[in-house]
Amino acid sequence: MRESVLILCRNDRETILYAAEELKRYLSLAGVSAWTSVGEAHSQYMKTLELAVAPEEFRVKEGQCLERPSPSIWQNADAYAITVTDLGGTIRGSNNRSVLLGAYRYLKELGFAFLRPDREGERIPAAVGPHTVKIREEASSRYRGICIEGAVSFENIMRFVTWLPKAGFNTYFTQFKIPYEFFKTWYLHTNNPYHGKEPVPSEEEVDAFVKEILVPHMKKLGLIWQAGGHGFTTGVAGLPGTGWDPLAEEKVPEERREYLAMIDGKRGLFHGVPLNTSLCCSNPLVRELLVREILDYIHANPQLDMVHVWLADDGNNSCECGACAAKRPSDWYIEILNQVDEALSKEGSPVKVVFLAYFDLLWPPVSAKLLNSERFVFMFAPITRSYRTPLPVEATALIPPYKRNQCRFPVNAGENMHYCSAWKQFFPGDSFLYDYHYMWNQFRDWGDYGSAEILW
Repeated sequence: MRESVLILCRNDRETILYAAEELKRYLSLAGVSAWTSVGEAHSQYMKTLELAVAPEEFRVKEGQCLERPSPSIWQNADAYAITVTDLGGTIRGSNNRSVLLGAYRYLKELGFAFLRPDREGERIPAAVGPHTVKIREEASSRYRGICIEGAVSFENIMRFVTWLPKAGFNTYFTQFKIPYEFFKTWYLHTNNPYHGKEPVPSEEEVDAFVKEILVPHMKKLGLIWQAGGHGFTTGVAGLPGTGWDPLAEEKVPEERREYLAMIDGKRGLFHGVPLNTSLCCSNPLVRELLVREILDYIHANPQLDMVHVWLADDGNNSCECGACAAKRPSDWYIEILNQVDEALSKEGSPVKVVFLAYFDLLWPPVSAKLLNSERFVFMFAPITRSYRTPLPVEATALIPPYKRNQCRFPVNAGENMHYCSAWKQFFPGDSFLYDYHYMWNQFRDWGDYGSAEILW
């Protein structure tokens, strides 16, 4: 006799309804007759699989009430409990997204596999046999995500984002204000002599795709949307900032040249690239304009969950004017972050601000303090580190003194962790690691075996 089940949603939130439809679709592929419904009541004559959000259930463990974290941290904490026997039972989550994660986890217990995006990356069992699944899991990492950086098309990014919760991820980062650079790289097929160039979408088309198609889909999946990063600094100087393209020095607006970092007595583009050019952060007007750039972006993207506020890319490119040299770059950075928070707090905005330790910002502040830790999430980005050993490793020498524009950036994994620890002493709040395992290393390890050993 063909197995059957009613999948009952205890609320009508978009992500819960999507979880129910996904269960129905996959169970049907394995020969199960499945239906979905929304509400409280169910028939005693039908086997029922209930989907429900029960956050309080995950604040108690073994009869003991756990110390409750801050509301903003708890909001992004994923946990689920699966109690199912032969298709009947419950999948409960700490939030809507966790119910979807739990649904995919249950399917994996039945023999389904989601190895990579799209149907060819899935494994579907021929049938669903007798089973009892009792699992309670809490995510060991609060943020589990991927960055868009690389080369993407409209189609493959939709497939990839759809796959993320199947693999247990909960966030996606569309780097830059408009991630045009990464679409351009795909459609030009840069460095691929075997594929001809294709028409490249405009910045406006990429922006519309992100806002009108990608982000609504992410929200349906319950994914946390992160965006921004590099590019705010270029806006202050009236320069393009959607990629690393060089620009002729004469293209710099002369009325804004004073906003750029002074290096070797001159204010101009750093190696000809606007995105890699720092600002004169001791200038109050520069900080005000930078904060305005960030706020304008947040206002234009009301569905944004987390905005990354980064300074210029590259390293050893800090302003050397007397006022800037009086403090570390990270001290000026914290002042900017506090101004962003002050403006967002006045508006009552819930948007989280991600700040980072990266290149010159690896050295933490000496005097500045974040005034509202609840607003911020710290991101450690050890871009110069070796991927031959995992984090952490053996103890190494302590952080060397900061020397403006003469910094030696750490390669040893253990040395990198000293910088991370120093920042964690400065800011013990919410944080995550932004690592670069698949930025370059895949071209040095075609079989991926070495990377797998390091990661797992």
